Amino acid sequence: MEQPSPAKILPSKAISPNDTMCEAGKEDEYFSVGRAALEICKRALRGATPEKVVDFPSGYGRVTRWFRHEWPSAEITAVELDAAALNFVQSTFAAIPVTADSHLTFKLDPGADLIFSGSLLTHFDEWQWDRFLRIAIDALAPEGVLVFTTHGRIAALLAEAEHPIYHNAVDTKQLYNAYKKTGFAFLPYAQDYPTFGLSLSSPGWVMQKLQTIPDISIIAFEEGGWGQDVVAVRRHPWPMVLSD
Repeated sequence: MEQPSPAKILPSKAISPNDTMCEAGKEDEYFSVGRAALEICKRALRGATPEKVVDFPSGYGRVTRWFRHEWPSAEITAVELDAAALNFVQSTFAAIPVTADSHLTFKLDPGADLIFSGSLLTHFDEWQWDRFLRIAIDALAPEGVLVFTTHGRIAALLAEAEHPIYHNAVDTKQLYNAYKKTGFAFLPYAQDYPTFGLSLSSPGWVMQKLQTIPDISIIAFEEGGWGQDVVAVRRHPWPMVLSD
């Protein structure tokens, strides 16, 4: 009997009823977005098979399921604020749960071969970017890879046009005008909850931010690569900046 090819084998189709990322009738799109994230990470890994993987944030497993499917023996850590989401990915995908906090005061265990962060920095202010990058990079193994997504030039044009994709969550005209000045802008969704909102970050601003971190190499950048811009860095301290 012919065995199905790996491409035809799908991951678990278990979807939590609390998963707001999956709209009724759009399950195929939901799975497609998760698989696209996996393929992006595989390209960044350049053929390496990770033993320790972090999905930060994991949500209810849109991407985590694909990691578990692709690397069944890997240690997969899920990072989330939502306790229900953590319970789901732990029980469904055997992920190790890590509870995050909005001020990013927690740490991750070191030694990760891959950290994926989809659609997180797109909601963070600059000080949160700095804390996130330090948490993630400190958790990478030597030669470990961090892949994250950002709202760049495409998102900025949509903000300028007050596109309905943003659901009037913030004043996108105000956001865009601030972005034009420095290449970065952030507005919270609610003034009494200033740690989550919408951010825009130009490719130049992102590269300038990364250039201040001496223990990484920038290995990939793709505008609109996951609907959002995709950035990949490898933990690889440059010899000229290492102390004796």
